Amino acid sequence: MAKHPADIRLVFKQFPLDTHSQAGLAAEAALAAHAQGKFWPMHDKLYANFRDLSPEKINQWATEAGLDLVRFTVDMKSGKYKTAVQKEVDEGVEAGVQGTPTIFVNGKRYNGPIASGIENSFHSRDGRSRSAFPHRVFAHYTFTAIAISEVGGQGRCWSMRRHNHTS
Repeated sequence: MAKHPADIRLVFKQFPLDTHSQAGLAAEAALAAHAQGKFWPMHDKLYANFRDLSPEKINQWATEAGLDLVRFTVDMKSGKYKTAVQKEVDEGVEAGVQGTPTIFVNGKRYNGPIASGIENSFHSRDGRSRSAFPHRVFAHYTFTAIAISEVGGQGRCWSMRRHNHTS
């Protein structure tokens, strides 16, 4: 992705699984943190402490991540992120996501190194490099968030693991 920053962007979506009782709350917290420009610091706190996702701990991590706690609390109580998380879950279900992690490259399930999948989609069948094209590369990175690496067009993908989000 670092080789093609103008052509690839990451989009994170939520897909909390029922296997963790507080995954939905963590997903909401990630979105509330994103609204303050602190998705990754909050994500890292949530991921590192996934065994204890109590509201008290989440507020503690929000403070540690540099969030405005008053705004964070208001946002969390408003319900807007619960609705947003459900919308993203519905999109995942519609896209056929059944488990995590799942990777799609150009709309097809992909199992392999993420970086090479992205790089390979920058070449046409005749081997010429392409700077802009209508292909999608999907990668994901986080346990309650979905990360989508798009190369043109729209894309979706959901994950429960965080990989190096710069690869």
